[in-house]
Amino acid sequence: MKKIKFLLSAMNKTWSAHLFNFIVVLFSVILAFWLNNRAVEKSLTEKKQNLLTILKESLESDKASLDELITFNLSRADSLALLRDKLGSNEDIEAEQCLQLSTYNFFAVDKSAFELIKYSDIVSIIKNSNLLFTVSSVYYTYDEDIETLQEEYTLAFQRVIEPVLIKNFNMVNQEIDFDTRERIQFINRIYVLEDNLQNIIFGYKQGRDKIDIALKEIAIELNE
Repeated sequence: MKKIKFLLSAMNKTWSAHLFNFIVVLFSVILAFWLNNRAVEKSLTEKKQNLLTILKESLESDKASLDELITFNLSRADSLALLRDKLGSNEDIEAEQCLQLSTYNFFAVDKSAFELIKYSDIVSIIKNSNLLFTVSSVYYTYDEDIETLQEEYTLAFQRVIEPVLIKNFNMVNQEIDFDTRERIQFINRIYVLEDNLQNIIFGYKQGRDKIDIALKEIAIELNE
């Protein structure tokens, strides 16, 4: 009888030890998973912060460029309108005034933000679909619309406007001399340029507004 009690007591101690060891192992596994998840979460948070910071800097750079170009090209539009009015009233056209119009200053997008949007894991890291859509739309608008308008303006000036200016340049008085027929044709060409330039400026303003929206979304994400 004493022997049986001894065996039962020994078994109880053994099971208690096994149970204790099991609990220790289970706790260790859970702790390891928790620490691993914390490390992964911290890594993703840091990655997200880095991506958002790069996006923010790129967009701020593009916005600054657009602000500058809107001002420049509004002034260019005013110069075109002044030239058109002078032609319409048969005033003398100074060559220098026309030469100033041959200087272009158009938008060249910073593609680093756009490349980030195409990064395969960005959707899972930055889970703000509105932000990603807005940033993408800025660069799709540039690629599909603004760049084409800029090229059309440049080509129109180089192939249509400049040859006429060169042909009618008067070396003696440093002015552009047009006959009546050429003046009318040139006025019509300037109208086309003005329309093209206004579309470019409108595109710039749209892009700037979208960038403002994206920057607000980024600020919210960075502060979370």
